Amino acid sequence: MRRYVKKKEPNVKPVKRIELSENHFHIRLIAVILLIALAAGAFVYGIYSYFHVDKGWTDITAEASSDINCSDDFVFLYNLGAGKNSASDDLKQITEIYTDATVNAYRLFNVNEDFNGVKNIRYINNHPNEIIQVDSVLYNAFSLLEEYGNRYIFLAPLFEQYENMYYCTDDTETKGYDPVQNDGIRKYFDGILSYANSGEDISIELLGENKIRLNVSEAYISYAKENQTDRFVDFYWMKNAFIVDYIAGLLRDEGLTYGSISSYDGFVRNLDDSKESYTFNIYDRVDNMVYGAASFEYSHRNSIVYFRDFPISGRDASHYYEFSDGELRNPYISMSDGLCRASIENLTAYSKTEGCAEVMLKTESLYVADEFDERALLAAADHNINFIYCIDFNVCYTEEGARLTGLFESENGQIKYEKKFKAK
Repeated sequence: MRRYVKKKEPNVKPVKRIELSENHFHIRLIAVILLIALAAGAFVYGIYSYFHVDKGWTDITAEASSDINCSDDFVFLYNLGAGKNSASDDLKQITEIYTDATVNAYRLFNVNEDFNGVKNIRYINNHPNEIIQVDSVLYNAFSLLEEYGNRYIFLAPLFEQYENMYYCTDDTETKGYDPVQNDGIRKYFDGILSYANSGEDISIELLGENKIRLNVSEAYISYAKENQTDRFVDFYWMKNAFIVDYIAGLLRDEGLTYGSISSYDGFVRNLDDSKESYTFNIYDRVDNMVYGAASFEYSHRNSIVYFRDFPISGRDASHYYEFSDGELRNPYISMSDGLCRASIENLTAYSKTEGCAEVMLKTESLYVADEFDERALLAAADHNINFIYCIDFNVCYTEEGARLTGLFESENGQIKYEKKFKAK
């Protein structure tokens, strides 16, 4: 038997036809057209803003999509459009050069990481007594060290210990790395120093055509293995002097000279031959207080090297440690005993003709010393290199006519810095 169900219709109100009023139709049409025009204008402006580059000073950064690089160590300011190129062309070319250079430098001077096809510092350390073809950047750096008889890179195992100490978060942790507190560490330092100071135990042999050999004696290799270190060479705090020179050289080769590059740890290359004025801040430490003593104003190309025995920013964490009583450790290690040395709280050396690495190598022995030898410093000052340093609230300088401005004075007048010319 079939069963039938009566179909139920939903209770829907009948649709009413609504007549749209044509009153003000033209006004509404114009409003729509204006909205479309505004949207199109905003779109065009967005595209224009994206591709348009204004002339003037710009902070140059490495491309975000690039491989890991060392650009965080530097501030690179450039006056876009100041030369023959447009601002947009300058930015494109400079960013490409800067990105490639900072990626390359990060890899080459790296003491911790391997990179496929890159014969960097880590690779050299892992292949002693082998002939290695390195990048010209490293070869030139080794050549300059040899020219000045500087063996600082061979303190690499000691730098490793200090790095570990600088990352300590509490004074009690430092004893495991500090030769001042730990006799066992001091004994290890003495062993490393005996090898580091011996040309027969370790040396970099330059073979031409960018080929080198890290010569290490069997006795030193055995000692390194016993003490669980694989570092024989490391540029450590000197690294950025060579890197900033490398970047500056690439830019100058392309005629890109309207800018200045500075590293957080005190190396500045100003490329600009124009009359543009630049400022470098001079800091001084008195007891546990750091003062902005003065500003050094200069123009035209310049290379500046700034030695200081105190930190001034968080970026300095890998180079300094301050104990709770205010005692400091710094990155300037003596070749004689492996301890931190600074003959004076701060020393600025600058040159209009030399690069940062060469200025550093010519002046490093004046700073990494037991005592400040002002006579030796004044004898070293010449038309190529000049100095600025602070003693007893005096900002001393060796270049007659050097522009020192903004000298610090406390509100109560008890602390006041003054300029003092030092004749060569």
